[in-house]
Amino acid sequence: MYASHTNGGSAANFINRIQIIAKNGVVLERIDNANQLAAAKINGAQVERLSGTRADISREGQQVPPPLSLMFAMKKGTAKTIQAGDNRGWFVVYLTDIVKGDASGQSDMLKARKQELSGILQQEYVAQMVLSAAKDVGVEKNEDGIAEVRTRLTNRDGN
Repeated sequence: MYASHTNGGSAANFINRIQIIAKNGVVLERIDNANQLAAAKINGAQVERLSGTRADISREGQQVPPPLSLMFAMKKGTAKTIQAGDNRGWFVVYLTDIVKGDASGQSDMLKARKQELSGILQQEYVAQMVLSAAKDVGVEKNEDGIAEVRTRLTNRDGN
């Protein structure tokens, strides 16, 4: 669920009020219309319920609403704020629930994620092996030499 504020008033005041409400244990899912926001002395805002899946975010070519994207970086029962952009106001996102999905029927998606992770793991193993080998043979960095080469390559020495 998120609330957006656009009436040109103090966004900081709006956010502060919502955060105080959340911190004081008032469940924001109970604030589901403008009348309840007005009763909480929060004017110029609207409440919308929003739900989605991780697959909604990973679909190529589709723009993901910022509040939906933010929800996947939150813990249940927490509230966060995010700017709406273009001076349109703020979103206050309160995550009410997390539903674990079942991706067993999504073989193509699972195969793609497995390939992604496999590539990342390979890179990580190579990096660890190189660091371990360098440590075993006693490789030492010449920081002054590295700085000199960096300066020459970026033409910061005037030549």
